[in-house]
Amino acid sequence: MLSFINRLVAVGHADSAAMRRLLSSLPLTQIISLTGGRKRQTILVLNTGQVIITPLPLTVIERKLREQQNQA
Repeated sequence: MLSFINRLVAVGHADSAAMRRLLSSLPLTQIISLTGGRKRQTILVLNTGQVIITPLPLTVIERKLREQQNQA
């Protein structure tokens, strides 16, 4: 289901200062936005240097990661 889980380095809230600084320092080619026009809530940082922006709350991402970990 979450095939990128082994590449995940960090997960953070999009409104945090650290994540905003990270986004502003990256070129657009490394940012993947999955928001579809909705408010960004969570940022996933991959070991490839790419960043994924999602509209899902951090709690939902955490729950899905735990479910995936328990299935493995």
